[in-house]
Amino acid sequence: MMNIRKDDIRVGRILSDEDLTQRRGTPRPGWARFVACGFVVMGGLVVLRGMAHAMPVAGQDVEQDVKQDVEAPGKGQERDGEQSDKQDPIALAKRALIESLVDGVLTPERRERFRGFTPKAFFAELRRLDAEQRDLAKALQSRVSDADESDTDTAKGGKGVSVEAKAAARSDLMAFLLGDAEKREAFLAHGEAARNVRAAFSDKLQEVRLEQLRGAIDAFSANGARYIGQYSRLSEFGEDLPELILRLVEETGQQALRRRPQVLMALRDFIRDVKSDERVQPWVELAENEFEDPQFRITLIGVLAYGGRTRLYDAKAEQLNKIAEDEAKLLPALTQLVELQSVAERNEEACATYRKVIKHLEPLGESEQLGVTYYNLACSLEKTKKRDEAFEALESSLRLAGKALAQGTLWQDMDIAGMREDERFLPLCKKFDLEPPRPAKGDVRK
Repeated sequence: MMNIRKDDIRVGRILSDEDLTQRRGTPRPGWARFVACGFVVMGGLVVLRGMAHAMPVAGQDVEQDVKQDVEAPGKGQERDGEQSDKQDPIALAKRALIESLVDGVLTPERRERFRGFTPKAFFAELRRLDAEQRDLAKALQSRVSDADESDTDTAKGGKGVSVEAKAAARSDLMAFLLGDAEKREAFLAHGEAARNVRAAFSDKLQEVRLEQLRGAIDAFSANGARYIGQYSRLSEFGEDLPELILRLVEETGQQALRRRPQVLMALRDFIRDVKSDERVQPWVELAENEFEDPQFRITLIGVLAYGGRTRLYDAKAEQLNKIAEDEAKLLPALTQLVELQSVAERNEEACATYRKVIKHLEPLGESEQLGVTYYNLACSLEKTKKRDEAFEALESSLRLAGKALAQGTLWQDMDIAGMREDERFLPLCKKFDLEPPRPAKGDVRK
């Protein structure tokens, strides 16, 4: 399938401070625009490109007690534990990541060490850290529950935590995350200070993960295509990926709103793995929210239907078919209906609806919109094993919208991967002066 993308998606660039401000709005107190990772697609993999540092927002309080923890060691000096990691760039990168997340400061030295990460090691470390902080949260909550309710400092949070107490808690948390298992109990013993430090660490960690997710979705959607499995590599983010995706959907700002359709397609690739109705319920509520954007709701209902939740799909399909009985409203209703069907992978139904849309578009004259509709029909026909008909539709699409399709979709859309292997494909492209892109120098893709 294809979406016409009017916005300019720049793949692989480092996100600026301005980008982060627009995407997240006002940063939370205590820390600001922490780190962002850029992505570049290389050989089909999303590769960590680098990290950018942003200073705290003016006017916010910045704790001074972390400064002594981040001073670069002098010449000939080594930090504890670094001697054994000296020849291991991944170990040094992990240490730099943990230190930056715990104390909230990214030094040039640490930034340089991030280059030691491989994509696999980076995402594995993010998953590990997330699992550790969740485990610590449960342990701290259990201690609050077991505490004497009369102990207001423990059970109710007290009147505040000193800078010294938080510095000590940070020190123990860092040591624990760096491999000293005995420091776990020492960290938990800090009580309210430990809860504050863990919460701050979690906030920073989740923001790093969200920035990675934003960049990955932008990279995977850059060719304008839309197909099942397009975002499958996002599994590197871990089991809570649907919840991370939900946070992206809830973001405001121009860039976040433009990304929403792609975010929903990312959800589609994982919705069948979500077995719990409780985890799906927030998505159902969004789909039922009449104040949400209608097109967003249509796409989300299709995603839920693809995942096996068909109640909203059946009701919306019936409603749109009834609206389509009105000639004046027919084309908008059919356009929404075919979006619903194609997202839900109801390909037989989608083929019939695409033909109806084409029937009503053709009298309006040749257009790129008509060409894209023919292309989407070709995709649906291919998925229903009607290749001859799919090639007929593809020929019409190339005649009307070949240049738009040739920008990437035609060569990368997995919906027509089988057609690209057919001996008829390249001659058909050449008929319309469309040549497959040549691999860039050093590109291992075939």
